[in-house]
Amino acid sequence: MGVYMWVGGKYSILKMFHTNEMQDVFIGCHKNNSQYLVLINYIRDETCVKSLEALDMKEISDNILYSNKEEDQIVIVTEFKEGYKLEDYLHNSHLRLSTRMNMILEYLDKISKYDRLNELIRNSLILKSQILVNDKKLSINEFIFIDHRVEFKDVIGKIQNYIRKILFTGLNLEEYEVRTIKEMESYIHNLGIEYEKYHRIQEIFHDFKKFYLYKWALK
Repeated sequence: MGVYMWVGGKYSILKMFHTNEMQDVFIGCHKNNSQYLVLINYIRDETCVKSLEALDMKEISDNILYSNKEEDQIVIVTEFKEGYKLEDYLHNSHLRLSTRMNMILEYLDKISKYDRLNELIRNSLILKSQILVNDKKLSINEFIFIDHRVEFKDVIGKIQNYIRKILFTGLNLEEYEVRTIKEMESYIHNLGIEYEKYHRIQEIFHDFKKFYLYKWALK
């Protein structure tokens, strides 16, 4: 573990957090402030290394403090964000349907930037555990945990599930017409059935935006 002791001249490793054949992830801190915690990620999966080394990760992620290739691996330092977990926030807030629709638009817009990454990393970045709400706005931790091979339909399945959660968790269904709820449920259901027509998250974002504008916002 000695080779991992200092990262980017600023961050010190405290303890192991997660490991598999694709990566080692450590909890760390800023060398001048032990309370400033970070996640230090050594990614050695060959496919992911090739994908990441071709990109400036700071253009894709708002949360990355340091990124560099070291020999045959990529090291990424990510800060911990503060906020409520998505489901906790939805359960404890009385949110109108229009507010929830705007949250979905915000979420899809944020994750569209991951289209430049491969499926393994993209699938990791959209995990439900990544999503936080702070001051009524969504943020994403952007921790990369890669464990198994995935296809884009798996990514779509997760997005489908998150849209359902944002729309319906804690929503008072009695406040809305049955037709309104049915149209929402139909849209979510069809997203899973018609997954083959999508190749990028941005396409899902644009489709949802059209659905939102034509079905609700312009009524």
